[in-house]
Amino acid sequence: MRCLPLIILLGLSLGIGELWCKAAEADEADNQDNLTHSLIHRLPDYAPLEQDVFSFLAQSNQSPWEPIARIEEPQFPVKIELVNRSGWSLDYGFTDDPLAVPATLEPNETVVLVLVNPDTLLSLNPSQVDATQDPPSLEFQIAVESSDGVKIEVYRALSNPNLDGDAIGLVINIQESGGIFVY
Repeated sequence: MRCLPLIILLGLSLGIGELWCKAAEADEADNQDNLTHSLIHRLPDYAPLEQDVFSFLAQSNQSPWEPIARIEEPQFPVKIELVNRSGWSLDYGFTDDPLAVPATLEPNETVVLVLVNPDTLLSLNPSQVDATQDPPSLEFQIAVESSDGVKIEVYRALSNPNLDGDAIGLVINIQESGGIFVY
């Protein structure tokens, strides 16, 4: 069980999680304390000898945590034009006030929000969810309009969305560096 968080962090698609678990099992069997040493010495079975751990991971190009858009040289506060094209009523709000009541954005409506603090996230949820069905997924199309403005169009996700990557979620994160992520 101690390998599970490592598998999640490193990603099953890279095959490193399995490698790390094998290294951990070998270390436990050998009563060694240095898991990293064991991992690096077993890595050549999985990658060419001249590569180290970090270059092996960097060359895999399989990270799902890439920004889906980026504001070059962002200027806060950032104006967010939020357009609901999902067909559902959406509850939305910033995460900086836990007591705030979410506002509702009806289908085909637009609202303009102002994000002052880049540590604050924008949360979106379909207003009426049938508890007997799978929770609905949303997709976002983001257009950077300026260093202090973005347009976010919200769509209903495909019936079987690909949850790998960063285009489907319920929370939008516009970071101080300008990276825009969806979780």
